[in-house]
Amino acid sequence: KDFQLTFNLKYPSTLFLIDDSRAEELPEWARHEWKKTNLIIKTDDPKEMKVFQKDFPAGIVKLGPNREGINARKGNYLIAAKPKLLNKKSEITTVKSVLESLPLADARKGEDLFMSTYGANCSSCHQISGKGKNHAPDLSNIGDRADPRILAEAILNPSLSITEGFAAQMFTLKSGIIHTGIVLEETGRAIKLAMTGGIVVNILRNEIIKRKGLPISAMPASFAELLNPKEVAHIIAYLSDQTKANIKKPEESRIFSFERNNADKLTINLGKQPIATYLIDDPILSRRGLINIKSPSGIPVTRPFPAPKNEDHADMHPGIWLSYGWIDGNDYWRLKSKVKFEKFLQKPTSNKKNALFSVRNRYLNKDSTETVCIEDSIYSFSLHPKGILLKISAVYFNNERNFAFGDQEESGLALRMAKPITVKFGNGRILNNKGDLNGKGTWGKPFKWIDYSGIQNNKRIGLLLVPSHKNKKGSWAHSRDYGVLVANPFPKQTKNQREPLIKTFVKKGEKLEMQYQVLIHENSEEDFNPKQIANRLLDQ
Repeated sequence: KDFQLTFNLKYPSTLFLIDDSRAEELPEWARHEWKKTNLIIKTDDPKEMKVFQKDFPAGIVKLGPNREGINARKGNYLIAAKPKLLNKKSEITTVKSVLESLPLADARKGEDLFMSTYGANCSSCHQISGKGKNHAPDLSNIGDRADPRILAEAILNPSLSITEGFAAQMFTLKSGIIHTGIVLEETGRAIKLAMTGGIVVNILRNEIIKRKGLPISAMPASFAELLNPKEVAHIIAYLSDQTKANIKKPEESRIFSFERNNADKLTINLGKQPIATYLIDDPILSRRGLINIKSPSGIPVTRPFPAPKNEDHADMHPGIWLSYGWIDGNDYWRLKSKVKFEKFLQKPTSNKKNALFSVRNRYLNKDSTETVCIEDSIYSFSLHPKGILLKISAVYFNNERNFAFGDQEESGLALRMAKPITVKFGNGRILNNKGDLNGKGTWGKPFKWIDYSGIQNNKRIGLLLVPSHKNKKGSWAHSRDYGVLVANPFPKQTKNQREPLIKTFVKKGEKLEMQYQVLIHENSEEDFNPKQIANRLLDQ
């Protein structure tokens, strides 16, 4: 009789009183104030529970006992709450009005708005410290990468600056249904698409009649109508608190791990952040390599794969890969002959500081009837003071017969950079150890190290490529302002042609080994000295 259920509502809310139907009416304290809904909840005991609702302001709520004024046999009641986080009025939400609201912004309210389905529901696509879905850029340390104005512009005008790989794509199906969203995964049979609200659909390829890349972000452009200036300011305050220094368990964010949800892909994670994926098989890309390379904080460093269909070399330039335009007359660069994954020589292993795996790939002739050569390669990722160090070692051999590499410019270890950090389409820079700049200055020249990088979020981000001095021959650069960089270990032709002028022979039973180091870096401009870093890598 004296029982009271007491709790504190953080926000104005609609409460739902879920009561045992056997009572026929509500307890006396709730009889005249709660509105009956059409909802019925079916359970084992009791068989039915009726649902009533009432709006409450923020603050203390006191509810009475379950049997007050009730003679019938009945069980307890349940309470569910639907918070009213949004309070959009007639005011216009602009970048200016949001920035003016920042001094009184509350990061705790911003977290609720970010995470709740009753708020902005940002977590349906974005992750922060492992919470939320990873359908869009990870925002775990966004406070280190973007100031409040940039965040306000990104929330209110998401299509003004689209993170590469997160532009919307539209699929028209034979049924007439149209799906628009972000491509999460593609196989030869289906495409996994994340749509607004975090909904994921699988689209069968044979159902698609039209696919189109859109020049807009998949993030909805409705937040200016949905949120008032104070609510956007709360979210920005929460995002601004997301810095490397404030991550609760920094040691966990620096641990390597492997993930293989798909048989055709091996993903390498640093903490919760995917930093690269090894492509074991693909219906289009007939050679192996690493795709979707990201900086430690999750910024794309290489162009996304699959690339938009209107991009140049969309299928041939995946991320970081080893390939050759001529081996015994077979062209692996242009996907005319296949490289088949055979097995893991060393299964993926990882710990706090390193991640390593090794594979055997078989280079087949044009008809896939004979083995031209075998590649045994090791991929090793480790933490570096300036980023993530990737070491690649590849050995080529054939114990049955001789084979030869041609001197085509499209041969060696290759990179394809993300558009925002290219010379042609972004603010990128190509720099070698001699101080030569960009494609015009570096193409065709030998180098000890070469860096392709650009400025993103006030940091220099990119790939520093350092071939090993133990390689049989030094490398020269096939470097282009549009985003490709190749360390070519074979002689440079006087004029480019498909048929080789000089061949590099590998005799039966002998081995040709190549080693490279690639630093995936993300640093302030003043903290990044490529010469100093590369010299230390060469010394090691």
